[in-house]
Amino acid sequence: MNHYSPQVRDSCISKKKKLDRARDKSRINIGVDFQRWRELRDLEGLKTYAELATFLLDSLTLPSV
Repeated sequence: MNHYSPQVRDSCISKKKKLDRARDKSRINIGVDFQRWRELRDLEGLKTYAELATFLLDSLTLPSV
């Protein structure tokens, strides 16, 4: 049972929505290729999706050694 006042509850909901909107600005949708994305991350031994994104961008933009 929730014992918070309606004002506190509304404030929490408003804060959560604001945080969700901020997070959504950095999201991309890769659709049906999500499983491939995940497998590549694991194959390359990367820990986060951000690391995988950097790895892929670097592989396209940095000269080969």
